[in-house]
Amino acid sequence: MNGDFKYELFLSYGSPDLAWAEVLFSRLEARLGAGKVYFDKERIQAGKQWPTELRSSLHNSRHMVILSSNVKGAWREGELSYFDGIRLSDASRRLIPVIFEDGNMSIMFNETQQIDARELYKKTSQQVSQAEWADLVGKIVQGLDGTTVGTPLNVLVLTGTRQEVDASFSQRVGSESLEDILQQGMHRIDRNELLAHYGDTREDWRPFSGNERIGMVLKGLESRINQCIQLAAGKQSTDLFYSLTEGSAAFWGDNEELIQAEANKLQSGPAVVIIDPIALMIPEVRERWNYCTNVVNNREAVVMTFSPFSSECFSWTRIVRRNAGEFYNSYYQPDLHRLKSLAQLCIHTIHLEDASRVMRHSIGSRLHAGSQTPYLTMKGNA
Repeated sequence: MNGDFKYELFLSYGSPDLAWAEVLFSRLEARLGAGKVYFDKERIQAGKQWPTELRSSLHNSRHMVILSSNVKGAWREGELSYFDGIRLSDASRRLIPVIFEDGNMSIMFNETQQIDARELYKKTSQQVSQAEWADLVGKIVQGLDGTTVGTPLNVLVLTGTRQEVDASFSQRVGSESLEDILQQGMHRIDRNELLAHYGDTREDWRPFSGNERIGMVLKGLESRINQCIQLAAGKQSTDLFYSLTEGSAAFWGDNEELIQAEANKLQSGPAVVIIDPIALMIPEVRERWNYCTNVVNNREAVVMTFSPFSSECFSWTRIVRRNAGEFYNSYYQPDLHRLKSLAQLCIHTIHLEDASRVMRHSIGSRLHAGSQTPYLTMKGNA
């Protein structure tokens, strides 16, 4: 970075997000150097004219990071508009939106690299862990440097909502219901215990009896894989840029053409399908699965079941065999000429380390061996 600008970045925020901005300011200064981040904690000192002060600071800042939440902030909107005008004459000056909430995504963000921090924002700034802060700051710095985000990984999560699971609890698929199955294991599971793992949306699913929603579980998995690739590549930096984009609504919508287009993304290149075996008892989920069975022919794909529970209370094999039979039989009764093209399969994934091991063995090794930008980013359809 050259010395043409007084500041490396201008940190823009709405006043209700001051606590978040303060932590980011201190951490970004630690990375970029003292005095390299413009941060108006007091929102312009008394006696100074707002437009003059801001114009000067924006012109003297190489890049802008804007914290985008649904809080109203006239100053923040003015800063964004003014800096976007500056960028028209100098494309090297980057705008990095940190997206805290959906509703305030400006149309100006459509062509910029965004950092998805919606899961973090559900916590207070004090509740965010040191590792999560380091990850967020690393993404910002990588974005300022224009570093590539790596190899995209298409992810499909087949799960249900609490309402769907509840409605399917006593419905029979074949000779037994979900209620029957959950009473057959060593640890019998009742309806309320099961429903506690689900929420109003598919993104609320919490596998492995954990408190983390599936988006954060995948984020942890992504980080583990990238650390593995990093070690294998002999790199010392920990500033890898991870990005998990939560899923497109298209796959779960009503447009058949769009549903198939999302499913087709799984047929080539690195891909992961995560199956909630409980959800295979839901008619809507089984119907969607029928769009995806060709993933079996993608040798770069991994298909895993994530247990809703922390231990293997009983075998999921019976559910998968019955409710995804065409897919299951492709593994266990394949034609010989198809053996070399089959995806990786792991039915009994009962904790995150199981999933990490499978992906390190398959996707991680392929990315490290065959790509100049091996680091993994996930694109989801949860």
